Amino acid sequence: MSKLIEWTAKLSDRDAPVSEFLAGEHVEVDLTKRIRSLQAQQVQTKEYGSHQGATVTPRPFWVVRVRTATRGGAGASEEITPLVSEDSIQVQSSERASLVIGAGKRKQVWRGISLDGSASSGFLFGLLTSRYVGNFSVLHRDLSYLPAVTGNGGLDVLHYLAARATAQRTLEVEDAGERQMRDWVKAAQAEWKAGRKKDQQELCTERLDYNGGLASQPALSPRVVHTRSGNFYAALLNPASEASTGLSLNKLKVKSRRNGKVVGTQSRPLAGVIVDNLLHWIEVGSVVEGYWLVGVLNSDPFVSQLEKDVQGRDFYSAPSRLLARLNLRYDPSNPTHAGIADAAKLIESIKTVYDRELLAAQLGSELSLVDDTDVSPEVPRLKWSFSELCQEKRECSVAFAKINSLVSKMIR
Repeated sequence: MSKLIEWTAKLSDRDAPVSEFLAGEHVEVDLTKRIRSLQAQQVQTKEYGSHQGATVTPRPFWVVRVRTATRGGAGASEEITPLVSEDSIQVQSSERASLVIGAGKRKQVWRGISLDGSASSGFLFGLLTSRYVGNFSVLHRDLSYLPAVTGNGGLDVLHYLAARATAQRTLEVEDAGERQMRDWVKAAQAEWKAGRKKDQQELCTERLDYNGGLASQPALSPRVVHTRSGNFYAALLNPASEASTGLSLNKLKVKSRRNGKVVGTQSRPLAGVIVDNLLHWIEVGSVVEGYWLVGVLNSDPFVSQLEKDVQGRDFYSAPSRLLARLNLRYDPSNPTHAGIADAAKLIESIKTVYDRELLAAQLGSELSLVDDTDVSPEVPRLKWSFSELCQEKRECSVAFAKINSLVSKMIR
């Protein structure tokens, strides 16, 4: 068991010899009590902690689509039906995930891998990536199949499923969903064992949960997500809401098609929504608080100060540190805070409609065809700036100017 040792020593100067440190006093501290104390302290200080998302790699292991079956031939109506039943959902690594887009030899080894199997919706999660997050809104989400279940304030990652292939561990009680997940992870672990480098984690689940990036996520709670590099964006992740594409963040949506038209829709609850490691997330107590924080983070005064702090480096947790330094914390009774939240919510609604118009034009089809199946059209990354939206939509420009004005007063 891990131990915590507190060491107290009086040193003569900064470069004092080790002997002075060793001459100090030390005492063993109860690690559990200390963790509880630090957690309580964090609650009392009420600072916004920024956390990096999960390392959802290799992508073919965890990013999936629902498989479909095609019926009909020449002279007959073509029907495409999602392979979804009451007991299970047939999933497969998404085509984009199997491409493993990006440079580097470590990515090449995973290209072309495709896993398939049965899944329970209890192990399916919405997945947010930086590809689909912009100022004030979430454009789209992916679907992920993960060995994790909701725990105490986060997720319990089932590492034993990956270790089982070598340790031959068995469960006393295992339902159908767990058996399906075990088979999936067993296949993923076999691929991981064959392709991983010596300096990488032994288990594919350890890679997935690197530095607790998965286990720490409150998958059912509202969070504010922000980018960690490149241009800085922040948006509200509200599990109960929809992305600009119309997909619910926390619900599976699959559609039956006949001759290219949607003729039926099925929906299932997902186990939650998680964020990948190209995003950071900040938990908030309510959706309204989330809108306030999104408004603050996207405001010109805040971003200007943030860029001075990072000086061209990646953002990572810098926004959280700046919030603490400026002593910014949501106050529901403060009319200024309420004004920022209302304006941010309005901008989100305007931007969502604008996104949908652009997507329909780029896809060349109705957004109604976008779903979680393998025949869904690929949603592109929209390349446009928030300033363009403000120039085109006066209502958006006015709301953003209001946010900038109110935030300026807060951080004077």
